[in-house]
Amino acid sequence: MAPTIDQTVTSKQACTRLGIDRSTLTRWVADGRLTPAFKFPSKAGAFLFAPEDIDALEAAMAEAAK
Repeated sequence: MAPTIDQTVTSKQACTRLGIDRSTLTRWVADGRLTPAFKFPSKAGAFLFAPEDIDALEAAMAEAAK
């Protein structure tokens, strides 16, 4: 089930948790590495992410760093 907007992670929160820059996050979305749960309208609309997607990517990054 998709999260509601109040259950999502903002781009800023995702960048902080993943230890990446906003440009990296934007590139990962464009490349399909991370799919936003919501995108606000407009060309520069903000992304919101499902917490479990950020958790999974965070875990995968930690595992790859071992």
